[in-house]
Amino acid sequence: MPLKYFGPPQNIVTIKQELKRTFLFFGAIREYKRLDLFIQAANVIGNGAHFVIAGSCKDWSIYESLIDINSNISCYIQFIDNDMIPDLFTQSDFLVLPYSDTTQSGLLLIAYKYSLPIIAINHSYFNDMVTNGENGFILNENTVDSLVSILDYCINMPEDKLNNIKSNQSEYSIKYMNHTDVVSTFTLFIDKYISCNANLKSLS
Repeated sequence: MPLKYFGPPQNIVTIKQELKRTFLFFGAIREYKRLDLFIQAANVIGNGAHFVIAGSCKDWSIYESLIDINSNISCYIQFIDNDMIPDLFTQSDFLVLPYSDTTQSGLLLIAYKYSLPIIAINHSYFNDMVTNGENGFILNENTVDSLVSILDYCINMPEDKLNNIKSNQSEYSIKYMNHTDVVSTFTLFIDKYISCNANLKSLS
């Protein structure tokens, strides 16, 4: 799958808060994506970081009731237009994916493109895309305590360490694109080979 690029930042929204790490939960909200864990972890940390929830939700009242008044959470509960995506991904410090189940996620491909580090649960697809401590972090347990521990580590991470992880993510993006190009080229070659053989057989 190609990386997903939505263009440069448009300055439509401003989510970055001075001296605070920003954690993004993005996309259509479904039960298996475990937004409840994200909110509960934000409640524990409180004003020590900024948490952003952006996406559509059919049963938002259930999640809204979980938010503590002292939590530093900004919510954009709506369909997110493409021109908002660059702002959200470039102003965040980490994309958080505490999913209980997954086969693949297009969000990782957006995060790669915008050099945004990822915090994800220990699933095979996420493990293929995230190397713990290099371009993000892998949660061994999908629990509030485990997520709070990782978030707290990221909040207290020195700026140069965070910049290094973002730089690593950029390098992962380049490697991924090169690999995708090789696969696409090879697939095209095979398709042409099969088509050519089919044409030769039809002529014989």
